[in-house]
Amino acid sequence: REQDKKKASKRVKFQENNEEELIEFYGLGLQHPWGHKIIKGQKTIETRNYPLSQDHLNKPFVIIETNGKGPQQAIGLATFRSCHEYKTKEEWEKDRPFHLVEWVHSTQFGQRSSSLAHIPKPQSQSIPPKK
Repeated sequence: REQDKKKASKRVKFQENNEEELIEFYGLGLQHPWGHKIIKGQKTIETRNYPLSQDHLNKPFVIIETNGKGPQQAIGLATFRSCHEYKTKEEWEKDRPFHLVEWVHSTQFGQRSSSLAHIPKPQSQSIPPKK
């Protein structure tokens, strides 16, 4: 569905080495502490009330974490290799050790993560002014 695709298609732009070249990634926003749990491999299924588009599977996502009060922060990269619709509470509970989320009474989808990478916090650097 087009609406679902838009939800999962935020773009994040990175600048490297003070150059003007931009690299684009898809971004996936998560509340703290879920983003860190995904990046650390403690949560291997991300749950949503919509499925990731097939076009988004096996492509790197920037994991963007927020605590709901402060700024959002890119904390890592994750790739999701499959999507599963949970049709029963029993299916949901079977995978609970992997998604860490309590059952809710609506359609839920689980995106299974594969490759993960942590983005280190930026170091403060003194950048000389351009001459």
